[in-house]
Amino acid sequence: MGSSAKATKPERPRPSRDGSPPRADLIGGSTAMERARSLVARFADLDAPVLIDGETGTGKEVVARMLHAGSHRAAEPFVAVNCGALSDTLIESELFGHVKGAFTGASADHPGLFVSAGKGTIFLDEIVSMSPRLQASLLRALETGEVRPVGGTRSRRISARVVAATNRPLAAEVKRGAFRSDLFFRLERLVIDLPPLRDRAEDISALVDHFLRGDFAESGAVASAALLDDLRHRPWPGNVRELRNVIERMVLLSGSQAVLLPESPAANDATADPSPIMHTPNASAPSGAAGYPSRLDFLRAAFRERRRLTRGDAIRLLHCAPETAARALAQLETEKFVRRVSTSAHHRTSHFEIVAS
Repeated sequence: MGSSAKATKPERPRPSRDGSPPRADLIGGSTAMERARSLVARFADLDAPVLIDGETGTGKEVVARMLHAGSHRAAEPFVAVNCGALSDTLIESELFGHVKGAFTGASADHPGLFVSAGKGTIFLDEIVSMSPRLQASLLRALETGEVRPVGGTRSRRISARVVAATNRPLAAEVKRGAFRSDLFFRLERLVIDLPPLRDRAEDISALVDHFLRGDFAESGAVASAALLDDLRHRPWPGNVRELRNVIERMVLLSGSQAVLLPESPAANDATADPSPIMHTPNASAPSGAAGYPSRLDFLRAAFRERRRLTRGDAIRLLHCAPETAARALAQLETEKFVRRVSTSAHHRTSHFEIVAS
């Protein structure tokens, strides 16, 4: 779609924009993590683009924020954009801006995130999801230091540093014709590889300790040796993000239990087909739900503990498909156990609050 084309303006995402330092360092003393930290220190104050390569959940945005915080740009904005979550039309407008009247709904000029980032850092996550046309636009921006807004005739100078991330090796994408080789060569000069968690199991104890002392410190929970041994032998397809979700779920449902123990083998299988929502004692319960006869009982306990949850929280806690979580939440709404609270007209921005004690 060219810059002169008309389209209905979709809802604009709200990318993060701040100059704050990262909340945490890369956790772990494995050789791979030591190398990653070393590369961050070497690359931080350079102006050239950096490519971060790693599976989903390995901590690519953490690395991007560390690069920003360790650079002379630290006081400037940090702008994060998930390229895989945006349509072609929207990402072009978001990154490069648009002029008034460029498309239906463009009621005012929009500078675009490259311009808004100023002399800071723009983090392009899942860059591999960009279409060939947008890859060409990004390459031009990197080569010329200029962007042209959608519908505009004049280019604007940009000063932000680009940090890109991919969850698939770009070299392989170039070979199969899905990614431009010239853009790849522009990005590959400075590369930081983040290994999957399954390849650095020795870091799991440090990660669990970090979560329990940080985000979940109020629980006072500690991990048993048996639990740590169990966690080291899991495949972790969701990497560090999945590990954090597992620890959060266990803390949430541990009650007064101060020492976290291993979950049942059946509960560890996140790939199993989700069972339907059931009220019977025979209904399967999700991870960490020992003592809860059904998914609904499990979810009720979660609401009593946290008072409010999003649908995403329910999916993670139940280890189930989105449809299963939606049915569970709808059932609790019907029972008037919870109520939906919308922060906009879109259900995506809603959450659920308990209305029963």
